[in-house]
Amino acid sequence: MRTALEPTGPSWRCNLCGNIFASQLSIHGDTTCPACGNLIWPSLIESREAQNACKVLLDVGATIGFDTISKAWKIELTSNSAIDDALEPILQLDRVCELMISNADFGDDHLEALRSLHRLEVLSLSNTDITNRALSTIQHFLQLQVLDLSLTAVNERGLIQLNKLSQIWSLDLDSTHVDCLMSEHDWLQNIELLVLSNHKSS
Repeated sequence: MRTALEPTGPSWRCNLCGNIFASQLSIHGDTTCPACGNLIWPSLIESREAQNACKVLLDVGATIGFDTISKAWKIELTSNSAIDDALEPILQLDRVCELMISNADFGDDHLEALRSLHRLEVLSLSNTDITNRALSTIQHFLQLQVLDLSLTAVNERGLIQLNKLSQIWSLDLDSTHVDCLMSEHDWLQNIELLVLSNHKSS
């Protein structure tokens, strides 16, 4: 999921890969998607609110994609992204199904600000500043299927808050303070992929 940022032009959505990019079209109405390389006749992002949100997200260094089947947004923020400036635009997008934040100055309060993203299916918070307090926000993402908490300060006591998340099948706890999983975690019965290694010392 890669996004090209051009200095001018409206935001377009690739009909093939869902990539969001800014570009001027040729006189024939076509352009080349910078992510998949295909010659396409892209779709203009319909909503002006979504257009503005995409522009701000691109400006702050986010990577944006759009799943044309589920009609849902995918957003990636890294250490190069201006996290504080990205929160409001994320909330302006109609449906965000995937949010990947890594190696960033992103903490519990940032996640609390995104609490209304009830349609999240994939959430990665690897190498961020979140603690067990963030898990009280994550428990409200009832459609969550993939959760990456690697390289964070969460521990097994905090995981009790995730008991309502019955759809999770992939859980990454690599390099966290989790060294064992207690029997109280009934929701773990549905986990197909569990990463639990490199325990951090308290």
